[in-house]
Amino acid sequence: MFNDLVYKIKLIRVIKELGDTRILMVTNTIDENIAQVNYRGDVNQTFPDYHNLQYTQKLKELYGVEIVRVGAEEFYEAAAKVNSKEAEKIADQWIKGALRVEVNRNEIIKTARGYLAHDALREKYNCNAISTHIRSIAA
Repeated sequence: MFNDLVYKIKLIRVIKELGDTRILMVTNTIDENIAQVNYRGDVNQTFPDYHNLQYTQKLKELYGVEIVRVGAEEFYEAAAKVNSKEAEKIADQWIKGALRVEVNRNEIIKTARGYLAHDALREKYNCNAISTHIRSIAA
């Protein structure tokens, strides 16, 4: 019975934390449809013009989660402003902490630059989560 109560209290905490969630969503374009998966699926698949607005409103209404949309260009601008030395320092920390490294240091530095760019945008828009929908950023 006590474990049941603890479990329910944890669920209440999760609901509260969801209500405090602001997701920075980086997409190719600011008007790209969100919450869709169509990897070579139905090429005729379409969404109504109000899809994004309705989706974000329902997410906020039901769970308290807010989505802040940012286009790829703003991400690339933030990446261009990243301090190279800071990216190298982070990359070296990751390398040092890894059990095994199978890519060259330059690739890890590029990933650190992306991490720092995302973090800068996350702070700029006061978000506490990030979602990236651009393969050129994630790759």
